[in-house]
Amino acid sequence: MNLEQRRKKNLEIYQTMNITKSGKPSIYGNKYHGEYAVQEIIDSGSEFVVDIGCGHNQFINNLNEHNIDGVGIDIANKRANIVAPAHLTTLDDNVATHITSFDCMEHLEPDGVSEVLNEWKRIAKPECKYIFSIATWPTKKKGIGKWQLHPTVWSPKVWQKTLNKHNFIIDKIETIEVKTKRFRVKVWGTIKK
Repeated sequence: MNLEQRRKKNLEIYQTMNITKSGKPSIYGNKYHGEYAVQEIIDSGSEFVVDIGCGHNQFINNLNEHNIDGVGIDIANKRANIVAPAHLTTLDDNVATHITSFDCMEHLEPDGVSEVLNEWKRIAKPECKYIFSIATWPTKKKGIGKWQLHPTVWSPKVWQKTLNKHNFIIDKIETIEVKTKRFRVKVWGTIKK
């Protein structure tokens, strides 16, 4: 399958996972991995935050309670402000003072990561800050066969190299073991335009 075919398959899977048999929103996407970043963004004086892969949009809703404007973007979750893929956000150029993405980037197709980072750079204001967390383990979900939900399982070093190549300057990086041999990479930095 080519990149667009795989993206279409991913969209179908995530749309299916986001609706229960009763038609109500599912619990998929309700884990809130960005809580650690809320106070940092509040303290930064950020004006407009874009959270990509927002799931149920808890992060932006939390920031809104602190009078920080922003939007959550998700490929399939209707609780997002914008339902769109990460490589086509539909936002204007130069709008974000912070871009966040918590446990989304591992869901991207490996050969689509550059396109996504270029899109995020497009929507970023000069000197835009970013905060990402990235799971580094493979995962599959019952009922979808052999389809891999984390096709981009890269080491922290590969993520560093990829981010630096696209002028996502890394200010801080942490690797945290969340379960035995399952690591989450947390990255803070600045997007250079």
